[in-house]
Amino acid sequence: KVTRRRIRPTLASSVFEQGLEVDGYEIHSGRTQFQKEYPLLFQPSNGDCPYSLGLCNEEGKIIGTYLHGFLDNDPIREGFLNFVRKQRGLPDPQEKFNYREFRSRQLDRLADLVTQSIEMNEVKRIIGL
Repeated sequence: KVTRRRIRPTLASSVFEQGLEVDGYEIHSGRTQFQKEYPLLFQPSNGDCPYSLGLCNEEGKIIGTYLHGFLDNDPIREGFLNFVRKQRGLPDPQEKFNYREFRSRQLDRLADLVTQSIEMNEVKRIIGL
């Protein structure tokens, strides 16, 4: 089993804007073996073995990675979706989407809902506070 909590590789694939740092984490079991070499999706910044992070085919249309959370990064996700749009002849979106702001708002809503829905004194009693 391989687990890395925080990885910050640089994108190496033509699918993405070059030089962008990716924020993500790696977790998988077993060993990966390849029948041939493929272009790297990421170039690791910490000296880790680059192939374990991700690969793509020559055209960049097929990608695979053990890096979780990398599409949570707005520039990375936008770059990937723009690449797909161009391949399909679709226009760019008219509005930008900020995932971190959206996620923060949703977590605030969840926290408010939990606060309104539970009896905190009972929770404190149960956990011995």
